[in-house]
Amino acid sequence: MIQPDATKRQLVEFLNSIRRPGPALGPGDDRRPLIVSGFIDSLGVLEIIAFLERAFALNFARRGINPGELATVESILNLIGAESARLAGTCNE
Repeated sequence: MIQPDATKRQLVEFLNSIRRPGPALGPGDDRRPLIVSGFIDSLGVLEIIAFLERAFALNFARRGINPGELATVESILNLIGAESARLAGTCNE
């Protein structure tokens, strides 16, 4: 089972490790546009995808990539939650 607070902490820590020079993500930055604001660059998106596949077993080759799902901390957390629920549902069937 995914722990939302731990997941968010892990995600924010990762995002802060790949950010462009500037302020780190803070508690009120869940809806901050990561690319549009310049927090990360386009290569950062690839790093996020690789991180999500490793850390949360998301399979982008199977599900495809929707840039909107990777736009903010909030949207990435929603993606992780939805995929975790989907995987839990297939395991219980």
